[in-house]
Amino acid sequence: MKNVFVLAEHTSKSFDPITYELIAAAKSVGNNVSLLVLGESTNIPNTTEISKFVNHIYIAENDLLTEWSADAWTSVLYDICSITSPELLLIGKTNLGRDIGPRLSYKLGGRFIQDCFRMQILDGHIFKALRPIYGGNIIAEVEFEFDRCTNIAAIRPGSYDSDIAELDSEAKIENIEVNLKDNHIRVRHIEFVEEQGTGVKLEDASVVIVGGRGLGGPEPFKLLDDMAELLGGAVGASRAACDAGWIDHNKQIGLTGKTVSPNLYITVGVSGASQHMAGCANAKNIVAINQDKDANIFKEASIGVVGDWKIILPSLIKELKKRNI
Repeated sequence: MKNVFVLAEHTSKSFDPITYELIAAAKSVGNNVSLLVLGESTNIPNTTEISKFVNHIYIAENDLLTEWSADAWTSVLYDICSITSPELLLIGKTNLGRDIGPRLSYKLGGRFIQDCFRMQILDGHIFKALRPIYGGNIIAEVEFEFDRCTNIAAIRPGSYDSDIAELDSEAKIENIEVNLKDNHIRVRHIEFVEEQGTGVKLEDASVVIVGGRGLGGPEPFKLLDDMAELLGGAVGASRAACDAGWIDHNKQIGLTGKTVSPNLYITVGVSGASQHMAGCANAKNIVAINQDKDANIFKEASIGVVGDWKIILPSLIKELKKRNI
């Protein structure tokens, strides 16, 4: 494939990790990668560093391109794609991607594949990828043929390595004139309530410690917090633990929660259902602690510990403190 477009996501003048994953995904199927950077004029990140990884950068600035204006983003992306006619546009399966993907695909008249990974281009004209269906119990193979329209694929976060090789030359940068008016905006963002939290974000953590139903209540999560602090990591949870009200749902990992790809993934009292494993499939190393020796999590774990977490965790934390880790 000659050219693949990538929609950049950014926060506080910095590109989000999903942007680098999308570039890596684009490089796996395309010869040239173009990056679309949209946003308010005061919030566009500096492109010097990221220009080393792509061939072309299109920048569209407008004060109506706020973070939560799906109408504005859809309108501008439609104009850009209508002019440049990319065969494939990659977006993240994020809040932004979920908002604009279906809208933009409908306007462009192309295909839209949600939550996909392991993309391939066969014979130069067939797109093929995998995506979870039926609650993550089945991984489906999906495909379509390119036919002169822009198609969109929403990439599952954590499914591509964001370590990208630099190109020999920096990207050509082009500013796009934006024809956007206030009456284009039908849905308006009223208020943004920032999540209160400290430490490393769950999605960005290199170490993730996860509690499941086997913990039996909310109190044991304090031990997981202590371990996460020692290891410089973050705490997550299975859906069962979140549904029980032991921890906030924004900590849920799995098919209906967040996707993570840490170097170390420690589970405590997690059975390892397929819906949960869909959220940590790209973890480099999984360490499982569970009393049930037949728990499914042990099939995926690099190291498995069969035993009572009430004995194992305090001992492990004590040893970590002793070693000043």
